[in-house]
Amino acid sequence: MTESSVEREIDRKEIGLYVHIPYCLSRCPYCDFNTYAVRTWPEEYYAEALNHELAGYAGREPFRGRRVATIFFGGGTPSLFRPGTIASLDRSGRAPPRSRRERRDHARGKSRHRRAGEPRGLRAAGVNRLSLGVQSFDDASLAKLGRHHSAADSLAALDAARARASRTSRST
Repeated sequence: MTESSVEREIDRKEIGLYVHIPYCLSRCPYCDFNTYAVRTWPEEYYAEALNHELAGYAGREPFRGRRVATIFFGGGTPSLFRPGTIASLDRSGRAPPRSRRERRDHARGKSRHRRAGEPRGLRAAGVNRLSLGVQSFDDASLAKLGRHHSAADSLAALDAARARASRTSRST
């Protein structure tokens, strides 16, 4: 088998999932995603509904017989959910089975949200990549964008994540 045929075989057996968590503490004026600004969110109910939906798809095509290699938790602000809830979405036993290869689970967090700076709990939940939403390091630009955090808040969240991560990267 050539390397490309091996890659095609892996591609047919492994899939990636996007799990949308639509809750935010406030709605950004530029956001076009399906999100809801709330002070409390139905975390347990939403997780149970997602697990039920995953179970419904697990035995059907194109998911039958395939393993999940990647889960991306996006939104909204997935870091509003407790790490244990994130873990329950991955370990429900009703979703398509996980790949034996290295897991690649991603979560988005916002710079001002307290859990975005708590990567230790997310890591224990199986998340091995955290993406922080930093739109600018200029306070005036952040205010124009309707953001409720400062450049200093973003830097503090990045420092907290970097201090607990085994490796980091950045994109501009």
